[in-house]
Amino acid sequence: MADPVTVATTVVESVSWWIQVWDVRDAILGAALAVIAASAAVVGGTNTPTPGSWFSRIYKIIEWLSLTFGKAKDTGSKPVSKLISKPVSEPVSEPVKPTKIDHGF
Repeated sequence: MADPVTVATTVVESVSWWIQVWDVRDAILGAALAVIAASAAVVGGTNTPTPGSWFSRIYKIIEWLSLTFGKAKDTGSKPVSKLISKPVSEPVSEPVKPTKIDHGF
């Protein structure tokens, strides 16, 4: 059977650890937000490296730290070529007439 004094001491030590963490919660939150902001600035200010390079491995960690994932991140592959718009060959023959909207008032 465990000694009640030892059990009480263990409980007090674990509670005191949580109290210490709670006392520095602002510093922990500030540090976490600073890491997110700094890594987001790096991701936003640099081009995505080509896949397979040594920097791309580090860049994946930076993207993870900046919470950039899913459709928000660049792929690093070649960009899509520009769309070529074709001019309209024939203008519209009749102008569009405005319609009256009945609001039921």
